[in-house]
Amino acid sequence: MTAAAGHSTDTSTCRPRLGRRGRAIPGTRRLGIVIAVALVGMWLSAGVAVAAPRPSGASSVRAKAHVDNAAGVEMSLVSSPTTSVGMQVYAVTDVSGGNDPTGTFTFSLFGASDPSCAALPVFVSTVPAGATAVDSQPYTTTAAGTYHWEVSYNGDSNNAPAGPTSCANASGALIVDPYYSAMAVTAQAASGGTIQASAMLSGYSPTGTITFSVFSPSDMFCSSPVFTSTVAVSGSGTYASTPYVYPAGGQYKWQGSYSGDANNLSVGSTPCLNSPSEVTAPAPPASGLLYPTNGQTNVSSSVPFTWQPVAGVQVYFMTVGTSLGAWDLVWTGYLPPSQTSFQVPGLPAGNLSVVLYAMVNNAWTYQFVNFTAQPTEAAMMSPTNGSVGVNPDGTFTWSTVNGVPGVQGYALWISTVYGGANLVGTGLLPATQSSYTPPPLPAGKTLYVILFTQRNGVLSYQAITIATAAAGSNARAHAAVQQTPKISPVPPAAP
Repeated sequence: MTAAAGHSTDTSTCRPRLGRRGRAIPGTRRLGIVIAVALVGMWLSAGVAVAAPRPSGASSVRAKAHVDNAAGVEMSLVSSPTTSVGMQVYAVTDVSGGNDPTGTFTFSLFGASDPSCAALPVFVSTVPAGATAVDSQPYTTTAAGTYHWEVSYNGDSNNAPAGPTSCANASGALIVDPYYSAMAVTAQAASGGTIQASAMLSGYSPTGTITFSVFSPSDMFCSSPVFTSTVAVSGSGTYASTPYVYPAGGQYKWQGSYSGDANNLSVGSTPCLNSPSEVTAPAPPASGLLYPTNGQTNVSSSVPFTWQPVAGVQVYFMTVGTSLGAWDLVWTGYLPPSQTSFQVPGLPAGNLSVVLYAMVNNAWTYQFVNFTAQPTEAAMMSPTNGSVGVNPDGTFTWSTVNGVPGVQGYALWISTVYGGANLVGTGLLPATQSSYTPPPLPAGKTLYVILFTQRNGVLSYQAITIATAAAGSNARAHAAVQQTPKISPVPPAAP
């Protein structure tokens, strides 16, 4: 047996004592075994490694380094308090146990849409160990909801790794509330017979809508608005209402409300009795329209539009449009100071707007009036614009306007070319007639149809496009598939 370094190599004590004839003295062999076992025990207690027998055929494997009896680090995670979106947040872990831990702590923050911490964290912060309380770096939130923190320790030569802590840990939950939006409404000075308001909104990149409401002078406590205007919101800033055409002078009151969104709290109606949101409007301008008046319905374009004369006026002009302030229907150009009426052409049925301007002392005044025009031209009932599968032998029908003063009749054109009448050109039909059956039309063709209305010698029209059914098919009109732009009408041919 070979002794380890540092121990005697004299093994005589391990040999049995012999007698005179070379025999062992009784008991000495047992004593030698005991002494040998004792020496092996001493070597092992001194840290001497003894190799285990290698199994036959096994490869040599080096054991991985590890820490025997590594100290356990304990972590207690706490999130920063409840806050609102856009604010900075952080987490703190109290460290206990362990053997002077070094290394790093890694904080992970999971988003409001990830309650089980299954997705990638929205923020990761790695900070060095070395204190009993370790703070993460700050993070600025971008959405409202409940977030969740986790923390883990990477370990060192004297301390085993630890964590991550549980996602379900209540103290690691972070509540982020929507932003407390704020809004102030200010009334603008009356101008040209209209009043308007603006709202200054602040929030965290707000979206949604602002609704403005205006209340009449007689509605002291803002019970029922006479006008509302809703505008879309895209970020903090100032937003303006649509102008309101007021019917009479007096003190009007504006209110505003904000709808809110996922990251911004809504704002209820601003105060009613609030000086900045009140405006005193003078009586409408002296150039006020006599016909039509604001809000009037069934306005006939056969009746001239009239207005009060204005003292010292230099020139007038008037526009009519399909929306407030538009001039897509009528643009009169300059009218002389002596003129107080204008005969408008046929207007389409529906809600329209007229603006009358008057220049006095080289300054313009104006008045908006909203009204509803009565139908002044016939409209196709069957087939409708874009119909396909139209029966080539079918009847064409329309709504009549024979009750409108000055209506003289209708004319129907059908053609294979845009704006033509190579298939049908009826000439003038009676004002009471509401249908017409043309000769058989070509099957499987795209056709162009124009329905004219003649009133006081002036033509208006409606143009549509249809497609007839193929030969032998079950003719049936289908849904519209396209729109046809307006064309310049040509007077109907004489009957």
